[in-house]
Amino acid sequence: MPPDHEIDNLIYYIEAIRSPTQVPSWRVAVDLWTVEEGRSDLTLRVVITDSEQALYDVVITDLHAL
Repeated sequence: MPPDHEIDNLIYYIEAIRSPTQVPSWRVAVDLWTVEEGRSDLTLRVVITDSEQALYDVVITDLHAL
C-alpha cells in the first residue's frame, strides 16, 4: 500500500472511452507499489466499465515496466 500522501497521485492517466453502446468506460493507468521498494517501476493499465449494477467491470490491458 502506498503512503497516505501518495494516494491522490496513484491514478495519473484517465481517458473516457466512447462506445456505440454508450456504456461509460475509462482507460486508467495506476502506479504500483511494493513493500520492499516503495513505488514500483510497474504501471497497471486497465479499462473500467460501468456495469449498471452498482459495480464496475475491470479488465487489465497491460502491465508496463518503465
